[in-house]
Amino acid sequence: ISNNTVSSAQFSCTGDAPAALSGTAPAGGSGTYTYLWEESTDNVTFGNATGTNNTQNYTPGTLTQDTWY
Repeated sequence: ISNNTVSSAQFSCTGDAPAALSGTAPAGGSGTYTYLWEESTDNVTFGNATGTNNTQNYTPGTLTQDTWY
């Protein structure tokens, strides 16, 4: 699979709602693509992102702490 690039990094403060994250459509492979956005508050342990996390793009909610996607 190739051409699966996520929009560039952004920095937001606690209480801010970050801009939507967008991914490019992947290429290659066979069949259909499945998406799953994940998040982490320590940049080590990741789990499913809150809200609708199974589409090509993802809109995070308001941040309450440092979060990586």
